[in-house]
Amino acid sequence: MRLVSVAVPVPYLDSLTYQIPPDHPAVPPIGARVRVPVGTRTRAPMG
Repeated sequence: MRLVSVAVPVPYLDSLTYQIPPDHPAVPPIGARVRVPVGTRTRAPMG
């Protein structure tokens, strides 16, 4: 299981941990911008 920690622009939340799907080719490099689900929305990380 591959996990990544993502900082999202949502007040009062620390970084969130997401599992990378097994069919995804690689782990994103540190500092990469990724889109992640946060509740019912999809957010781009801070940066």
